[in-house]
Amino acid sequence: MRRALFIVMLLAGLAGAAPDDAESHARLAKQLFSQRKWDEAIVEYQAAFERDGKPGRLFNIAQAYRLKGDAAMAVEYYQRYLDLDPGGRGAADARAQIKLLTPSPSPSPSPSPSPSSSSSSSPSPSPSPSPSPYAPDPAVAPDPLAPPPPPIDLHPGKRSRQIAQVTGGAGVILVLLGFYYGGQANAKEQEIADLTPLQDAWDPALQRDGERLQLYSWICYGTGAAAIATSALLYLRSARMDRAARERAARTAIAPVPGGATLTFTRRF
Repeated sequence: MRRALFIVMLLAGLAGAAPDDAESHARLAKQLFSQRKWDEAIVEYQAAFERDGKPGRLFNIAQAYRLKGDAAMAVEYYQRYLDLDPGGRGAADARAQIKLLTPSPSPSPSPSPSPSSSSSSSPSPSPSPSPSPYAPDPAVAPDPLAPPPPPIDLHPGKRSRQIAQVTGGAGVILVLLGFYYGGQANAKEQEIADLTPLQDAWDPALQRDGERLQLYSWICYGTGAAAIATSALLYLRSARMDRAARERAARTAIAPVPGGATLTFTRRF
């Protein structure tokens, strides 16, 4: 009984501690806006405006109404934004949208000809219907106050891993070449050792060839080892980059909602 009472009190405390300030509503509205949930975004932007009175909230509400297809409400909120902040960052866009969404007055019909007119005059053709003033304008710039969040690359270390694979492969090949040159140098040394004094002629070229092959061997060993070490460091760096990207994606997926918070983990397979 005591444990159940403690759990109830804990849940009530968590629900009461849910953020209800303007910035929390604005962050949630921005996330809903990027998900094209216009009605929910409008509600959250209105809640944010009621708490801090920032004119930019009205601009974002107008944008949501416009993208939703409600031109009349979009014009109303664009005008309310201009009334509060006529020189704001979105003022030019608001005026352009009002001009685009406001229907132009239809021309007055021409008077019909009187019966006394000549019977040979043909009736004037009816005017063609004007295009809908609410059609979306493809040239309109995106909303500068509520842009959708940029996508997060969950594998930024892919390039480093590719370089590590090439570098590691080159290092292995160099080490194998070192073994090859080392074997050739040992063969030259053995050939010199097998010479019989006073019977076989001494050839200084054998010693020079052996020393040169031994030098090649050490160069290949050193370069190959450095390449393999660099490859390992690049692999570790790519793993850290991927882990940091996943943690950043998990942090940005936390969205406050009334009464608590939602947490979404994103993972690519």
